[in-house]
Amino acid sequence: MADVLEKLYSQRMTPQMLAEKVLEDRLGGEMPSIPIDPFKLMREYGIVYQFMGFEDLEGIYLVPEDGNDIPLVGINYKRKITRQRFTAAHELCHHLKDRRNEACSP
Repeated sequence: MADVLEKLYSQRMTPQMLAEKVLEDRLGGEMPSIPIDPFKLMREYGIVYQFMGFEDLEGIYLVPEDGNDIPLVGINYKRKITRQRFTAAHELCHHLKDRRNEACSP
């Protein structure tokens, strides 16, 4: 999985370019069904997520400590599903772009 992730993102890549690469990786060029399920994408990329009752956060991405660690995402269950989906896609982006950093800023 790490090899796949390394090939998906490169510096200076726009969010749209990254989204297109992810869809190509997951769908192999087929037309995606709408709406795209960001929770399914997180599962496919090995991310464990949980809905949590945050007061001030929409979501959080916990960077894996090493190659044996599991990436974790928390999503605020107090928000509407549309916001939860956006947050899931946002945290997936952190996983693809920032998983090698010790800390990522929101």
